[in-house]
Amino acid sequence: MSGKKSPDPTLISDPTLTRDFLGIGTAGFALFALISMISYSPHDPSFHQFSSQGNEIQNYGGLVGSYLADGLVRVFGTGAFAFPLVALLVGWAVIRGQEFRRWPVVLFFGSIFLVTLCSLLALQFAHDPFFGKDVETGGLVGAYISQGLVLWLSVVGAHLVLILIMFVALLAMSGDRKSTRLNSSHTDISRMPSSA
Repeated sequence: MSGKKSPDPTLISDPTLTRDFLGIGTAGFALFALISMISYSPHDPSFHQFSSQGNEIQNYGGLVGSYLADGLVRVFGTGAFAFPLVALLVGWAVIRGQEFRRWPVVLFFGSIFLVTLCSLLALQFAHDPFFGKDVETGGLVGAYISQGLVLWLSVVGAHLVLILIMFVALLAMSGDRKSTRLNSSHTDISRMPSSA
């Protein structure tokens, strides 16, 4: 037999190592997406603009970053900045593994939070606050959902529904039970000595 060592099978099939790689990869992707969106330029090559000329790409993520940023910005508008936050939370949840089994919940409600944020931005601003007139406020998602809600509920009703959904999504992502916290706060206050 030759002097080559075979790889340790426990290292290859270790679920903790796989989970750590996936979590770190997700967190790295979130950081890359954030950097790409911060350096977004509507003049870079993207899904809606082809550039065969040798123009220098302004995006810090290069060609991949310009396409990624354009896709996120066109779909979510300024709300796309919540995407890296949700991806970072999911990455952290995957790394924590057994201690944090709620990562599917964080992903689901994080997506709802993102869509709700885009819709609120579309209701609030005539022009995108970060990207200006180049991008539809709230992106395509926010524009369509907010228009539908205004049609059925009016502007005030759309705001109320979106704020309620955003609040529920934040509670679900945090995993914090507010009723338990309120009950414990009430108990703590009732135990305080009176000053009479």
